[in-house]
Amino acid sequence: MQSADGTEFVYRTLEVLFDSAASILHGPGTRVWKAVKVVDGHDYGDPIVLKDCWAPCDRQREGTIHEKLRDANPSDAFREAFEHSFLTVELHGDVIVDSGLQRQPDRTPLILSPKEMKENGYNIPPVSATVKPGAARSLWREITYTKSRHERKVHYRIVIREICKPLKRATSLQEVFKALGDVCSALKLMYQTGWIHRDVSTGNILIDSHGKTRLSDLEYAKDMNDKSDPEFRIGTANFVAAEVQSQAYEFWPRDPVRFSPLSDTSSITSQDPETSVDSDLISENSNHRTLRQPLPPFRYNPIHDLESLWWIAVYFIFTTEVINYADMDERGQARQRALDKHVTILFCDFKERQLDMIDERNERFTSRCRCLHPFIRPIGEDLERVRIGLAMIYRQCEQRDGSITLEPLLAEDIHDNMHKSFGFISNQISESPTLAHVLPATNSHPGPRLVQWSSSGNTSSNSGKRSRSDSTDEEPDASDNGSPVASTPPNNSRKRARIEREEMESDPPRVGMQTRSKAKAQANKKR
Repeated sequence: MQSADGTEFVYRTLEVLFDSAASILHGPGTRVWKAVKVVDGHDYGDPIVLKDCWAPCDRQREGTIHEKLRDANPSDAFREAFEHSFLTVELHGDVIVDSGLQRQPDRTPLILSPKEMKENGYNIPPVSATVKPGAARSLWREITYTKSRHERKVHYRIVIREICKPLKRATSLQEVFKALGDVCSALKLMYQTGWIHRDVSTGNILIDSHGKTRLSDLEYAKDMNDKSDPEFRIGTANFVAAEVQSQAYEFWPRDPVRFSPLSDTSSITSQDPETSVDSDLISENSNHRTLRQPLPPFRYNPIHDLESLWWIAVYFIFTTEVINYADMDERGQARQRALDKHVTILFCDFKERQLDMIDERNERFTSRCRCLHPFIRPIGEDLERVRIGLAMIYRQCEQRDGSITLEPLLAEDIHDNMHKSFGFISNQISESPTLAHVLPATNSHPGPRLVQWSSSGNTSSNSGKRSRSDSTDEEPDASDNGSPVASTPPNNSRKRARIEREEMESDPPRVGMQTRSKAKAQANKKR
């Protein structure tokens, strides 16, 4: 690697930490390695993380964004908080290659540039007696539009000091909610400096070896005052905010549509597009038809980052079950089927999940929580209160006059409130041995392992989390963040990871990891 001042450094890779998204054709080709610095042919220092990817040429690099955030506030308090909430970047830069003529960044070649197309005659339509004069112009516009969808990329690497595990590999709900609370503080730091993250997911929330939570992957982070970057859907589909998915403001006050007197039908029956009026902008004031001020173009804001945290929390409680797998009765099976249905709706049906978030009657999500296990159901009730708080802030920010304001974020201190809510849930879980060890699963995994309570009365801190390395016969994950793919219908054979428990005793049972075949064999033996 080469630093900004031209100094070159050599690193030796030790093992792959992440590469499941590297084969996506139009993706960044990201690979993450555990590596060590090499000096004079020998390993030097502690292992680090080396991230190798292809970044869009016209976008700021992740390391540059990290530096801007770190230097946004010169105070010692801010710098200390930043170092505790984000990763430490040691080195970053474009990969420099020697083309034979000069050293230059390793970029993808331009594909069918307009100049090359013109020189090679690609813009000339085939000779035909039916070709009309406008055909060539039409073909040219189509090709240009197709080319514009492919961004030119540059080979980029970044070295990070901390070796962490992503939240998707967390093995307890207590750990999950503690991490979600800590991320609220990281997002608050970003908001205070005028930045938004735009891609909060289970793969971008990391837990280091000391148990500290760190927010990573800042390549999509953006200065809220930067209007040069056009808005488009960014984020992990399962955790993206409802408004970001629809690219529209969903919480602004909606006056009931009223019709003017029957005698005034000119604008309703008019076929002239210049005189027709969008009914969504019509309101009634003293029996006169008036136009309501339209909302400004949609833009991502800090509340959307916080909503992503809420969806992550919902994901974990709805993909976690605390049941006796071998002896599940009909009632438990019915609840399991209902749980599967709600997971499909919440993470695969964007319209339904949008209605759940903007629900003014506070009934939809509450009704879904009834299928949760009795030990997990109170967490769902706590999350419903968090959702109501988010919806209230949304409505305060999206004004009746068609303007958007973020002042309620400061007045209500929503970041701190969510931090306290997640912390409260984490503390409650720590007092319940039944929920101390859980095994999240998704419909993208063909078959989970089982975590069973043993007959011993001692407590162990070991817990099981199924990953790719747990079984050699598993198919690869359908997504790089360990979450169900929203555009893919769930497999009917999907099973949920479970924790088996005995009848509640005075002493909490010990958790042990077993394979599926061994667990089923024991279940058959019991019968």
